[in-house]
Parts: sequence; structure tokens; C-alpha cells
Amino acid sequence: MSSVQKYVQIIEKTFPLFTIYSATLNQAGQYNNVVIVNDELVFRFAKFASAAATLQREVAILSHLQNHISLSIPNPLYLHLTAEDVEEVFVGYRLIPGVPLWHERFQTITDEHVLNQ
Repeated sequence: MSSVQKYVQIIEKTFPLFTIYSATLNQAGQYNNVVIVNDELVFRFAKFASAAATLQREVAILSHLQNHISLSIPNPLYLHLTAEDVEEVFVGYRLIPGVPLWHERFQTITDEHVLNQ
């Protein structure tokens, strides 16, 4: 079984009515493995115990901020924050459109007004 299949099974076991048509895995994260489901949802799986605790704090903060900020932020929709196996702890939310502002992309910004904001 591939890693992505393992995560798909965890999601389906936790949310049996949820239908998964496609899933891609990104294991590059330092604290989480990320699965993009149906090209519209992000599922972040904790890699270890402290990452699971961080996910719980993130969910609390993001849930509180939902009605207080106009910026698009993740809205936790699918939660599985307690599991015997820490690698089954996950949070899922809708994918926010756009591209990541990685260091390399940031370095390409030349507009001084944008940089000084």
C-alpha cells in the first residue's frame, strides 16, 4: 500500500460518507504530510506527537479567527485530532487559491511599494 492510499483509508475510515476521487501526497513538510483530495481539500497529517499538538492549537486559533479577519485563512472542516496512532491525527480544509510565497518567489518581487507594506 502506498503512503497516499494509507492516508485515504484514514480519511475514509473517519468520514465514511466522504467520497474521494483523487489524492496526491506531499511529504516535504517538516511537521505534516499533506494530501490534496479531489483537487479542492487539504488534509494535513501529523508526522509526530508535537506536530499533533500543534495541529490542535492551530485549529483553535483558526476557528477563533474565522469571523474576525477578512484574509482567506484555512477553515478547519474535517477534524481527527485524537487517535491512538499519532500519524492518524489530521485536519482538513478547503484549498485556498494561489501559490505559496516561498523565499524564491518573494525574492522576485521588485516593486518597492509592495516590499515596504
